Amino acid sequence: MPTLIALDASLSMLRPVPGRNEHTYQSLASKGIQHLLDNLTAAGKMEHVALLSYSTTAELKVDFTRDYDQVRQAVKKVEPVDKACLMSMLKAVVSIMSPWGNQNILQVVVFTDCGLGFGNTSITGFLEAYAEKESEPEFGFLKTLANYNLNFICLGLHSDYYFTRGLAVYQQLLDKVSLKGQLFMTKPAKSSDAAEGNPNPNPNPSHKSELGRTTVFELIERLCEASYKSSEVTLKCGSYFRMEAPVLLWHRRLRMSKSPTSSAENLHSHTDQKIESSVVWIRQASLQSDVQKVLRHAKKMPDKTQHFYKELNRIRRAALALGFVELLEALAMLLEKECAHLSLNGASKDCTLQLQHAATELRKTSNRDIKSTIVPLQKVGASDAGSTAATAPAPSYMY
Repeated sequence: MPTLIALDASLSMLRPVPGRNEHTYQSLASKGIQHLLDNLTAAGKMEHVALLSYSTTAELKVDFTRDYDQVRQAVKKVEPVDKACLMSMLKAVVSIMSPWGNQNILQVVVFTDCGLGFGNTSITGFLEAYAEKESEPEFGFLKTLANYNLNFICLGLHSDYYFTRGLAVYQQLLDKVSLKGQLFMTKPAKSSDAAEGNPNPNPNPSHKSELGRTTVFELIERLCEASYKSSEVTLKCGSYFRMEAPVLLWHRRLRMSKSPTSSAENLHSHTDQKIESSVVWIRQASLQSDVQKVLRHAKKMPDKTQHFYKELNRIRRAALALGFVELLEALAMLLEKECAHLSLNGASKDCTLQLQHAATELRKTSNRDIKSTIVPLQKVGASDAGSTAATAPAPSYMY
């Protein structure tokens, strides 16, 4: 689940928070990002995270990485420059997220004080233009943006008119453009005088309990609960209409047949003739361990060619059985990167050719059949013996 963190770098973020002179809106946003990264570290270490700052223009500070320390350091170096332009940021988000496609759940987390911008680049100006020209090409990026989950961490006080007005316009943007998103904001602080029934409450109540580090952390916790909560399900062989917990995933071939005398569908499982070890991917570490095993065999090719393809086919069949087709493309990309890395380190030609072949085969639709098997690239043109070997051309490969 790739996550793009967008940090508002407008000058308004430098304002001190009323009642908390030790904090600015930017410093609270920075602490919120650090807390989000802490949560991802604890719950999803394999998540890719990128950092984007935006004002009039958007700038990618850190491209997608699993090195959260790199993101932490980059957050500290962000300096506000001028006014905010949310629409420029959203266009940049679509461009940055495009390599991930639409098959993944893509998260965008925006830390902002909900400024609306100025003039034609403001959100209100955009909404006025959009209402008249929804089908224009300039708004085409919104169709892609509708596939993302937009989460706004709204930093402000409910007693601030500009903040509450900004909240209303941000929600209007989500509704009118049909974007999937949510605004995370603090709860309005209650005046102690009003709570005690004082008919003349203090006109300048303290905001100390409304916006601070603790309340920002609470917003992050709510965000993680809504968007990053881990879940476990159980797929139980032999029970078509009922699923129970805890989770157990069995790697077996499934054949579905319909009885001519009954409308119910029966599931029959049968093991392969050649017994393979079962695949259980309840935890991320289990999947990571299987992928690393394939890469270890890849580095030892051609000696471990048969072991490499055996493990590759095992993971491929498991992914297809679970409907986890995206894993095949991810594995193909990983093999291509490993091939480039090994080539630079002087790996044998056999090794690089086999990796390229495996990546190509993983992408073929013909290999989406669970019964198919990816076989090693075969050598042809090798010499048979003796003097023939001295004059024979170098071995080639047959696809």
